[in-house]
Amino acid sequence: MSDNPPPTSVSPRPSSPASISSWASSMLPPTPTETSPTPNNNTAHASLIEREAALLKAYQELADEQAELARAKSLCEQERNAINRKADDLEVASANLEREKEVFAARQRPESIFDELHEWASTRDPMEPLAVLWALACIIPIGFAFATLARVQVGLGLKFMGWAVGVFGV
Repeated sequence: MSDNPPPTSVSPRPSSPASISSWASSMLPPTPTETSPTPNNNTAHASLIEREAALLKAYQELADEQAELARAKSLCEQERNAINRKADDLEVASANLEREKEVFAARQRPESIFDELHEWASTRDPMEPLAVLWALACIIPIGFAFATLARVQVGLGLKFMGWAVGVFGV
């Protein structure tokens, strides 16, 4: 590359020979004296090498970070999938539990009145049903005795009334 860039606009032909030589010399390739490294070029070249090394190091760090992010993303995906599986398992277990509760409740419902009586009797004192039976055994004959007594009194009252009407005449 040349240090002097070619003119960007087309200029009319120069009239002086000095200007022709400078214009023409800018079109020629550089001479070896122009390309020989100077102390300023050596410093620039070293600076370029340092920049290139820094860029390579930064690129390597970026690649390492990308790999680490990919691993982290993979772990997050695995955790998300595990959580989703656990949530699905929990939903299935909840549904099964609800179904089992319904079956258990259905089994607990009495199927007949005897089941209800059995449940009632199982919660009572064993002497309580015997006391109820004893009371019934006493009340029933007493009730029959009172009913018989009432029938006898009514019958005797009717006979007395018939006798009184017959004797005294009403």
